[in-house]
Amino acid sequence: MAAFGSIAACAQTDVAASLFGAFTSNTSGNNSLPNSILLASSGNNTVQTPSKAAGVLIEVRHVKNPFIGYEGAYSYNQANQAYYTSATYNSACDLCDATIINKWASVSARSHEVTGAWVTSIKVRNLRPFALAGGGILFNVSSGGELLTNTTPIGPFIGVSSSVLSPISANTTIEPLLVCGGGIDWNLFQRVSLRFQLRDKFYRAPDPAKFFNYSRAFTHSEEPMIGISFRI
Repeated sequence: MAAFGSIAACAQTDVAASLFGAFTSNTSGNNSLPNSILLASSGNNTVQTPSKAAGVLIEVRHVKNPFIGYEGAYSYNQANQAYYTSATYNSACDLCDATIINKWASVSARSHEVTGAWVTSIKVRNLRPFALAGGGILFNVSSGGELLTNTTPIGPFIGVSSSVLSPISANTTIEPLLVCGGGIDWNLFQRVSLRFQLRDKFYRAPDPAKFFNYSRAFTHSEEPMIGISFRI
């Protein structure tokens, strides 16, 4: 009983703030122009590259016992997106030129995330390891961007390449997500602890640039964090 009592976690509620780095996987999908202007195409893949960014996470957590705990969290970070797509378009005329169209786009965005999670945690001396799993909503708020279109004729009558840079508007997207992770609280003072944790998020890649007709592929983001928690 004494051994169990030494590791049993008494109920506690805390508020924590953490800084994190967001490292999100690249994704790829299919992109196509309307059929009315497309007779044949090849290599029409879209590659989406999220930027690496720093962010902040705010948590409110209540641990009732080692097996029952829960938290609500809000996080914010920059979530800029870069897109690239390439396609070859052939004319109905066999002797006419084909055209390669390459597109690059950059979209500025901010990510707001609200999650809830189940928490398991035990206390061993001045350490409290924990694990969590839950879900939430990701709001990707875009402020627009730029599109660079490069057109290169190929074939018997090779023409001159041209490039056009134009502004683009982008949309706010809302995506459900799954979150899981773990970490450890290191008690420094009676009510103050350092919190080290790693969170993984799984969700569909945000698609603010609708003109790419993106495939809505799933992506994965890793977020290592360091923060400080205050016991209430």
